[in-house]
Amino acid sequence: MIKDNDDILSMLQIWQSTYKNVNGALENLNAVTGGRPDGPIYEAFDSMFVEYTAALSELVGDQGEWLHWFANDTKFGKATSCHARFNGIDFVVTSVEALTDLILEQQPK
Repeated sequence: MIKDNDDILSMLQIWQSTYKNVNGALENLNAVTGGRPDGPIYEAFDSMFVEYTAALSELVGDQGEWLHWFANDTKFGKATSCHARFNGIDFVVTSVEALTDLILEQQPK
């Protein structure tokens, strides 16, 4: 398990950037081809991203599935409610920097 703040932050930045880049490419493909967002290309991307997120969660010691929550529930910090509570500490998680802090807080000491 990785416990270094800078290493985790770097990995989460790549994870978020990868999602944005691939999602943007899929949106462009959809615009050009009139593709459906429930088609096989989209399903393949979704499956790959779920597995990527699960592997990264394990690598960084994300015991609370916070990466999944950040990507899906907060839309990478863009949702109106990006609040999490762990060990009596309230976190406002609107960035991968704040997500890194939350993950480090819940890692076993």
